[in-house]
Amino acid sequence: MVIMDSELNCSRKNNVKERENMKKFLALTLALVMMLSMFVGCSSKEEATTAAPTEADGTTADNTTVATSGTENIRTDFVYGTGFDIVGFDPPDCNDSYSGEMFTYVYDRLFQFDSEGEIQPMLVESYEQPSDTEFIFKIHEGVKFHNGDELTAANVVWSLNRASQNPKAKANFETVIEISEVSKYEFKIVTEKPFVPLLLNLAHSQTSILHQATVEAIEAGDGVFNETNMMGTGPMMLEYYKPNSELKMVRFDDYWQGACRATSITRKIIPEASSLTIALEAGEIDYINELNSIDIARVRENPDLKTVEMASANVAYMGLNTTKAPFDNVKVRQALQYASNKESIVEVLYEGFGVPCNSVFPTVAVAYNDQLDAYAYDIEKAKELLVEAGYPDGFEFEVVVSSDIRSRAAQILQQDYQSVGITVNIELMEFGAMLDYLSGKDHQAWIMSWSGSTNPNYTLTQNFHTESGGATGNRGWYSNPEVDAMIVEARGEFDTEKRNQLYKDIQAKLMEESPWIPLLQQTYVAGMGKGVDGVIMYKTGSRYYHQAVVYED
Repeated sequence: MVIMDSELNCSRKNNVKERENMKKFLALTLALVMMLSMFVGCSSKEEATTAAPTEADGTTADNTTVATSGTENIRTDFVYGTGFDIVGFDPPDCNDSYSGEMFTYVYDRLFQFDSEGEIQPMLVESYEQPSDTEFIFKIHEGVKFHNGDELTAANVVWSLNRASQNPKAKANFETVIEISEVSKYEFKIVTEKPFVPLLLNLAHSQTSILHQATVEAIEAGDGVFNETNMMGTGPMMLEYYKPNSELKMVRFDDYWQGACRATSITRKIIPEASSLTIALEAGEIDYINELNSIDIARVRENPDLKTVEMASANVAYMGLNTTKAPFDNVKVRQALQYASNKESIVEVLYEGFGVPCNSVFPTVAVAYNDQLDAYAYDIEKAKELLVEAGYPDGFEFEVVVSSDIRSRAAQILQQDYQSVGITVNIELMEFGAMLDYLSGKDHQAWIMSWSGSTNPNYTLTQNFHTESGGATGNRGWYSNPEVDAMIVEARGEFDTEKRNQLYKDIQAKLMEESPWIPLLQQTYVAGMGKGVDGVIMYKTGSRYYHQAVVYED
C-alpha cells in the first residue's frame, strides 16, 4: 500500500474511525505482500518462469528488467559494477549513497519508498497518530535477525536512540524528544512540535535497525565496525569485503518477507569508466547502472548486451565553502553560475545524456520548482559580477573530486573559468578521504552529486541548514537564518500545497545565494547482459539487485 502525503495530515483531518480503517487496510495489504513474497525464493539454478510483459525499452511496467534470452537455466549469483567504494559499515555514521546502498540489503528500516517515491511501511505493521506530536508504531512479529534473534520494540527503540545521537544522522530526528517502548512489539515517538517528514526520515538508511547486542559488543571492544560484524534483519548478509575491489553479500534464507531470488550479490569496484564497460563486455559483471556515455552506442550494438534508459534523480553540483574568501561573497558565487557552461558539460562529458540543472532538487523530486530561471551561460555578466565583488582580475581556487568523471567535469569548468580570469586547481582524492576532508573548513570547493528526490526536508536540512555544518552534510557551511526558518516552518506544515510552496521558495532562495552550482541531472543508461532479469529500477534513482538473476544460454 502507498501512504499518500495526505495520510501525514491524519491527525488534523481524519477522525478515529478513518484511522482504524487505514490500519486495517495496511494490515491486509501487507499480509498479501508477505504471502506473495513466500514464492520468490530460488536455488542457484532454477527453472525459468514466464517473464512479465515487456515494454519497448526492455522493462516491465514496474521498471523491473526482464530477460529476453528465453533459456531454461537461471544463474542467481548476480554481479554488478560501480566506480565507487563504500565508506563505512555503521549506518548512522554514513550519509553517503554508496554505503547506504549496501545497508538496504543487510538491514531493514521501519519504512521504505516505492517506485513512485511514496512512503510505505516496512518493519512497521501499523501505526497511529493520537496527536500532532505523537506516533505509536507496531512492528511485525516474528522478524528474525541473521543470528536468529527476534526483533522487538526494545531493539528498535535502542537503534533509533543511538542513531539520533550521531551528528551525521541527527537531521533525521529534528524535534524528536522521546523514543520509548510501549510493549514488546510497540513503540512511541514524540516530537516537540509537529514534524511532517518523520515517516520519510524513518526510511533513510541511517535509521536502519541494528542488532543491539552485536553493536554493544563492538563498542565495548575495539569499536571497529567492519564486514565481519554486520547484523541485521535484511534479505542479504555480508560475506566479505575487499577495499577498493569488491564486496559480496549472500542470501538470508529466513528473511521475514521470504527469501529473495539472488543467492548472492557481488559489487565490483572499477573506478575507470571504460574499464567498467570492458568488464561488462567480457562477462565479468552482469550490470552497470551508469554506462560511460561514450560507450553507450557500442553496448547497444552488442547482441549479447542490452540497455535501459532512465532519468536519474542525482544532481551533480559544485559546492562552495561559503566561509572562505572569495566564496563568502554571493556575487562571486553568482559569477560562477554565469561562467559555468552546463550545456557543454552535458554534451561533452555525457554525449547529451542529461539536462543542465536550475535547482538543487532533481526534476523528479517532490516539490521541484520548475519556474526557476536558470543562470544562462554569460561570460560578460560573470565578469561584471566579479568586478562588483572586488575581483576584477579573478582569483585562484582548488576543487576536490573523487572520480574520473568528476575530474573531467572540473576540467571543463576549469576552461570556462579561465575566460573570466579564474584559475582552478583540481585535486583528486579517494571518496572516503574526500568526505573526511570536507567535514572541516579547510576546503574551497568540491564536485559531487546528491540524490534527494523523495524527502525534501532531508535534502534541505542536511545540505543547507546552519546546524548541519560539516560532517552532517552542509559541507559548504552555508548559513542563512531566513532559509533555516523556512525549513523549520515546512517541517510542521500539514497542508501539502503550502508545504510544497515553501520548498519551492527555498529552492529559489538557494539558487539566488548559490552555495551550490548545480551542474546537471544525468540521464542514466544502464547496461547489462541480455539475460539479466529482476533488477528493480525506481524513477527516484534507486536500484535493487536482490531479486536479480541471469538467464543463461
